[in-house]
Order: sequence, then C-alpha cells, then structure tokens
Amino acid sequence: MNKTLQQQGIQYQVNEGLGLLFCVLVILIYVPVINIFAALAAIVVWIIFLKSVKNGAIALLEREEP
Repeated sequence: MNKTLQQQGIQYQVNEGLGLLFCVLVILIYVPVINIFAALAAIVVWIIFLKSVKNGAIALLEREEP
C-alpha cells in the first residue's frame, strides 16, 4: 500500500512497523508464560495498525476521485 500511495504522490505512509510487531505478538501467543499479555498487546496493536491502513485507503480513494 505504501508503494501505491507513493506512486500517487500521497504523503501518507502506513506504519509497517506495527504490522511486523503484530506478527511477532501473534507468534508469542504460543509461548506459555506470556501468552495472555501477548494476546492483549496483539489486539491493541492490531486495532492501531488497522486504523493506519484505513487512513491510507481513505487517502488513496480521495486522491483517485475526479
């Protein structure tokens, strides 16, 4: 999505670090001692990441309107 946003000349960037952090937290859910904390953190990061993706999609749609 960031590549498309850049090609369209939109200055907004989706936070790729949050996406990576979410993936790591999902893997950590399988570790017995920290699984509850990892799951809670993953939910919070997922919500923030999806908001970033949503804002990028909105910026892209607003740019493509005639």
